[in-house]
Parts: sequence; structure tokens; C-alpha cells
Amino acid sequence: MTDIKKYNLMIVVIIIASGITFGVELFIDASGSGGWMEALLCTFISAAVYPLLFNPAAIGEFGRSSGLLNKILVLFVTFGGIIYVASLTASVADNITTAFLNRTPVQYILLLLILPGAVGCWFGTKSLARYGLPVAVGGIAVVVLLFIMCIGEYNDDNLYPLFGRGISGSLKGLSGIGIFAPIVFYYVVLSCCKGKYRGARSNVIKIILLSGLTVAVVCLGINLLMPYPGAEATSMPLYTLGASVRGNYLIERSESVVLILWLFCAYIAVGGVTAITSHMCAIAFGLDNRNALTGAFCGCVLTTGLIICAVDGVERAFSFASSILGILSLTVPLVINIRHRFVR
Repeated sequence: MTDIKKYNLMIVVIIIASGITFGVELFIDASGSGGWMEALLCTFISAAVYPLLFNPAAIGEFGRSSGLLNKILVLFVTFGGIIYVASLTASVADNITTAFLNRTPVQYILLLLILPGAVGCWFGTKSLARYGLPVAVGGIAVVVLLFIMCIGEYNDDNLYPLFGRGISGSLKGLSGIGIFAPIVFYYVVLSCCKGKYRGARSNVIKIILLSGLTVAVVCLGINLLMPYPGAEATSMPLYTLGASVRGNYLIERSESVVLILWLFCAYIAVGGVTAITSHMCAIAFGLDNRNALTGAFCGCVLTTGLIICAVDGVERAFSFASSILGILSLTVPLVINIRHRFVR
């Protein structure tokens, strides 16, 4: 694995995908009209905390070893990744069938989202990371464009009360930090890069700020468009923002841009997490056939996604996955740092 910048953008896309799918709704539900401020608060807290945990020397040692501790961490990260990707793709599939293809069974869309990600993983993490660049740049450009083109529809009265539900809402909204949990996959990427760790801490800050500010822009757009009681009922924030564009036919049916963004974010998320965890398992357990691991991972994701859709448990599953990855994103670096310091 080389070319760190492209891996940075791949992680950005994965975080943005969860942020615009789940994060915005969570922030507004917790803080009402102050949801956008809650998104910024979680972004700045994450940007301050996560870089402190990155130790380049410990990362290198972790990447070169394959002991019992590594195997345990790999299993937990893989399990969290399966639930995370399954809930994310199940949510996107449900959104697509609700907004665009209401006669298409959600299971078909779920399969459509997983297979291209699996194909991208088959070509390898390096090849897949290249797609992170246009998707990240295009996605951020689309979000900013939609935000700007909705200016005529905004009402700043919707931002009051300015601090939403106050301290209680802010405390509840801190659970939104879970959207940054995929940063744990960046640790895995770095451990496989054979010493290319220069600027790791600054890269983590850039990843969190870029993805977090993008989510905050979507959140601010929704807060400006409608009073928070109406915003709370919005289950597809980015679609709501896109559907509100009045561009005098400059962009007719702008929601289609949101559809494309949903699809590509899902592809990068599935392919990226699959490729990273497959590579991680191959190293930790000494396995040669990474393609078989890819197939097994995607099969688990599809099965889990179908179960989540069947029981209508998308939000609960994502909350569970975010909790697992959130804990891992803190404990994995700590464990690796402690192991590096005290175990020789």
C-alpha cells in the first residue's frame, strides 16, 4: 500500500457517507435548530482527540507483528466493519427505493450497492483508493453547490433558538462523534504502508475536518430550510436539500445528483472497508487468498444487510456498529501504544 493522500480521501468518503446518511438526522434530533452547531462541536472534539492517539512507531510495529493481540483486534475491527457497512448500505438502499424506485424491492438495491464495492476490492485497496479522489471532490462540490442553490429558500428564523435544546441537547448530540469512528480503518491502512507515516497526525486532523465540515454544511442547510420540528421528520437530509433547489431549470431534478452521490459513497464504503479488513485478516492470520476473504466479507455484509432490512433495524444496527467502531477507534490505538511502550 502506498499513496497516502488517496487513502486519506477514501476515509473521508466513508465518514461523509455515514454523516449524511445518519449523522445529520442525529444532530438535528438532539439539538433541534442548533444541530449544525452540534455537528461542528463533534468535529472539533474529534479533531482534537484522535490525533493524540496516533504513534507512528507503534503503527509500524503493529503492522509487522501477527501475535494473538493482533488477531483479537482484527476480529473485532472486522466484525464492526461488517455491521457498519451492512447498516450503511441498507440505509442507502432504503432511501433509494423510497425516493426514486418505490416499486423496486430494497433487496435488489442492496445487492446493487454491494457487488460493485466487491469488484473494486478485488482490484485492491490501492486501485479502489483512486476512486476516493473524484468521489470526495465531487461529493463535497455537490454538497456545497446544493447548499448555495438553496439560498433563496432559506429562512434564518429557523435557526432560533440559536443553541437548540441547550446543554441537554448538546450532551445527547455528542453521540454523533460516532460518525468519525471509521478513522480506525485509517490506522489499519497506515500499518500496511511500510513506514510511510510522515504527517499522520496532521492527516487525521485534515480527514476529520474535511468530512465533519461537509456534514455540518448539510446540517446547516436543513436547519435553514425548515423549523426543527419539520427537520426532525426528515429521514433523508441530503435528498431534502437537493429537492429544495430552485435553479430556474439550470439543474432540473437535482435530486438525481443526490442519487449518484449516494451510490458512489456506498461503493467506496463497501469496497474500502472490505479491502482494508481483507488485507488486515490476510496479514494477521497468514492467509494467502485475499479474494476469498473479500467474497466472504461481502457475503456477510449482504446477509447482515438483508436481515437488517427485514427487521427494519437500520438505525439500531448503525448505532450498534458506530458504538463498536467508536470504542475500537480509541482502544486500538491505546492498546497498540501501550504494547509498543511496555512489550518488547
